[in-house]
Amino acid sequence: MNTLVNKFLLMSIVLTCTFTSTHTIGDQRYLMQDAEGFCMSLPMVENPTLTQRIRDWQTVLEAQRKILAERIEQLKFNSVDTIITLVMPGGLLYAAVKRSNQLERRENLALLTADLQQLDGDLNAFQSFSNLQLAVLQN
Repeated sequence: MNTLVNKFLLMSIVLTCTFTSTHTIGDQRYLMQDAEGFCMSLPMVENPTLTQRIRDWQTVLEAQRKILAERIEQLKFNSVDTIITLVMPGGLLYAAVKRSNQLERRENLALLTADLQQLDGDLNAFQSFSNLQLAVLQN
């Protein structure tokens, strides 16, 4: 899941850079390249737009986390599962598969929660950097 978040952030940055390379934003700087293709001047990125995209992604991940937590709750071993395990042929196999699914979803939930915490920290760092950048530009 961590790679999914990294891919999304990279995609957001690429899309933002693509958008800003074809339009003028902020202080009207265009993307300028020298003869070798190196960038000489980078356009401003609309920080509120990028922040909103990150917040939208965070909302999607939070919804996925809630769904995953509900599925884990549904997969808990209950009295019906105990009866199935004891009475039915192959009941132990049923119990093992159910337990395996529950453990896999718990691991996914732990990864998703860690990704959300990382995204929250990254968003806070980005906002503080944006505020610092804005203060420097105003001076």
